[in-house]
Amino acid sequence: MMLRCEACGAFRPVTKQSTSSSQQTTTEIQEGETYEVEITDTGRKGDGVAKRGDYTMFVSGAEEGETVRARVNNVSGNLVFASKVN
Repeated sequence: MMLRCEACGAFRPVTKQSTSSSQQTTTEIQEGETYEVEITDTGRKGDGVAKRGDYTMFVSGAEEGETVRARVNNVSGNLVFASKVN
């Protein structure tokens, strides 16, 4: 089975994670929290893309080159979906 990410366009096989070698992210991101991030790229749907630790954050309303405050709406694995806060 293959999985395509609608946010970034990535296309990869779906595999079951082994419980013995579970990965832990170094920086925790919580839903509802606000973080300051630098937008370094643009996603397929026009959202700004930023990195924070092991997470990739998609920020709606942000443009490449901006440093914005982003409120986290949803965390799914190491993908974060957020919106720009004025």
